[in-house]
Amino acid sequence: MRPSVGLGTVDRVLIVWENLLHMLACLCVATMAGLITWDAISRAVFDHPMQIQFEMTEFFLMPMMALLSLAWIYRDGGHIALTLIDFRVFGQLQRLVEASVVALALIFFALVTWKSSEFVRDAWMRDDVYLGVVNWPLWFAYLAVPIGTGTLSLRLALELVAPALGPNNEVNATDKGENK
Repeated sequence: MRPSVGLGTVDRVLIVWENLLHMLACLCVATMAGLITWDAISRAVFDHPMQIQFEMTEFFLMPMMALLSLAWIYRDGGHIALTLIDFRVFGQLQRLVEASVVALALIFFALVTWKSSEFVRDAWMRDDVYLGVVNWPLWFAYLAVPIGTGTLSLRLALELVAPALGPNNEVNATDKGENK
């Protein structure tokens, strides 16, 4: 029986979400560059550093930059990979071994998503803040972890399930850059 919402639809929605997160991560990189540049200029020219630059970069922009693009980069095949074992040596079991690797990654990132969501919730409930020039809410600083790893978990789950459902529901966006 075919699901009411095909995986193609789920994949398209996930692609839009991944693209939005990636654009936000790119915006974080641009913001970091601007803040750091302005901080360097204000130190050199005005002898007055920009007080919030370091904390904003450390707690918000860097984690968001690193984590929000995880699924987008995975979908694009852009992660740095070290091939220790060529999966082709497994012959007929190649797909099973590849699926096992994806399943292990899914388990790992799903656990990271779950535990980091608990950190976000606990920080929210306790109203944890980092005391500095600005009292930064820590829940917001932690939020990039479950969003980034959760999105990657969805991408991995989709990659794992789609081939089992047949060619009509296969996800075309997970070719990892092979057709470029």
